[in-house]
Amino acid sequence: MAGTRFNEPPAGSTLKRDVVGGDVVMSYRELEFSAWTDIAYKGVTTPGTPEQAQANTACRGLYIVGHPDNASQVMIGPTNAVRASGTKRGIPVYAGQAIPLPLSNTNQVYVDNIAGDQWAIVYFTHADS
Repeated sequence: MAGTRFNEPPAGSTLKRDVVGGDVVMSYRELEFSAWTDIAYKGVTTPGTPEQAQANTACRGLYIVGHPDNASQVMIGPTNAVRASGTKRGIPVYAGQAIPLPLSNTNQVYVDNIAGDQWAIVYFTHADS
């Protein structure tokens, strides 16, 4: 018997567990979302000083997207992500690239970029959140 939503597993079915970690793997239902943000590119106020991508918004996951015209990569990570030349720390996001992050709040990621470069955050919420 099919679920009530598109691609939802049948009622009463169990979710498979990750063989390595033992956690429930993402199911079809968790892939659905009720809303996502507009893509509005922005840069940090002071290059070399990481900023929160966005303050305190609960989500079901997010993407950091590098603007397609960026001259360099944007750095993402926890509070110490830095893009400054010679001091790079974090995960690089290249021009036009989108990095998915399985986070529950937008305030958990910090971003830094060089002057003139931009990035966007796209986050997803779920009807049951």
